[in-house]
Amino acid sequence: MTIDEFWQSFLLATNKEPSTTYADSYYFCADKQSANALLSLVLAGKKRATTSCLAACEIEGEELSRVGEYSILTDWDGDPACVIETTAVAVLPFNEVTFGICKREGEDDSLETWREGHRRIFTAEGRQLGYEFTETTPVVFEDFEVVHQRMPLSMITACGECCVGCGKKAEGLCEGCIESDGHCKEWAKSGECPVHRCARNHGVQFCGLCAEFPCGGLTQMIHWNPNVVEHLEGLARVYGGQKK
Repeated sequence: MTIDEFWQSFLLATNKEPSTTYADSYYFCADKQSANALLSLVLAGKKRATTSCLAACEIEGEELSRVGEYSILTDWDGDPACVIETTAVAVLPFNEVTFGICKREGEDDSLETWREGHRRIFTAEGRQLGYEFTETTPVVFEDFEVVHQRMPLSMITACGECCVGCGKKAEGLCEGCIESDGHCKEWAKSGECPVHRCARNHGVQFCGLCAEFPCGGLTQMIHWNPNVVEHLEGLARVYGGQKK
């Protein structure tokens, strides 16, 4: 999936305006093993922040992230994995970073190991870019949260939704269509979700992958989403090459 396709899937899944943009797409670190390991920490919810050297940003002409800004994190090969939203940005001297701050990066168990690792990184970077790193060098500490990540095809419901993170499911009010095979509490009166049943009868994970899409009964069955055809078309572009 390209960066552009992934961004479009985020816009569709969150009903954002089509004009919504992202600031950048990137991966962490300068080697494959570290980049993919840190991405895994982000996706697991353990890494919620990152630190960079202000001097490096200025030398390379990079603007500081802004609160509310979106970025796309990729693996080392450039494949998009998630969309993050910047929630806070602070500039402070390196030696004023406390463990209460740096632990949000999710990489170290103590302030000492965080400082040791970042001293090494910033010293090497400084030699390469032409700045001198000291204990009082300003660093940029950015907090972020994952607002969207690419889900496996098997987690997409027949109507094109994804139950991950759903409040009703988290509170035990709904089992989820996939887990209950369409017999969730939301459809207690009818006994079974007709959308789920129809998709399974046609051998597809969701309606957008069906050979008869869009069928005459689609908007009647998925009446709660007035943009269901566009939504499912977008998902089909993303997942169309995969099989159930």
